[in-house]
Amino acid sequence: MNSKYSSLSTSLFLNLIYALFKGLSGYYFQSSWLISIAFYYMILSIMRFLLLRKDRKIKKQLHRKIIEELKTYRFCGYLMFLLNIAVTAIVLQMIHNAKYYEYPGTLIYAFAAYTFYSLISATINLIRYRSINRPILSAAKILSLANALISILALQTAMFVQFGNGESSILILNGITGSTVCLSIFIMAILMIVHSTKKFKKLQ
Repeated sequence: MNSKYSSLSTSLFLNLIYALFKGLSGYYFQSSWLISIAFYYMILSIMRFLLLRKDRKIKKQLHRKIIEELKTYRFCGYLMFLLNIAVTAIVLQMIHNAKYYEYPGTLIYAFAAYTFYSLISATINLIRYRSINRPILSAAKILSLANALISILALQTAMFVQFGNGESSILILNGITGSTVCLSIFIMAILMIVHSTKKFKKLQ
């Protein structure tokens, strides 16, 4: 299995495990916060499964392959709207119910390092894969970028909890960052649909 399949498969497996854990925890504790997170990771898993499955099934003929990849890319754009609903639910609970992520002790520093690495890596890979004209790989990297933005939001809330003093402005700042993340994912979805539709029409 090459690195592309390995990366998608590993991410898919981890997302499914995390979604299952959060979903069961949310059901047991009757927590809409945990259920919202589970929903987010479940949509993320569905999108990664779709990309992995489609990339393995697409025929090798170049013209047909690009068309099929563009269709998958566009469909992922529509699924990004669904993903954004899950993110919006998480953000609303941060604002109205004062929910947050929490990482005990020095674990927050490890998470911070991983978050910034993920953001930089996702941005670089997105640019690289767009240049080689592989829509499915581009979709996978856009998904990674969206997930990195969510990690930035999670890191911010965790840092406020660990280093803040409970100021009321924290809710406002979380709302601003959360709204920015939601808007960014919404714009990504629009661009994916518009870009793939234009290219698809040119190839027909």
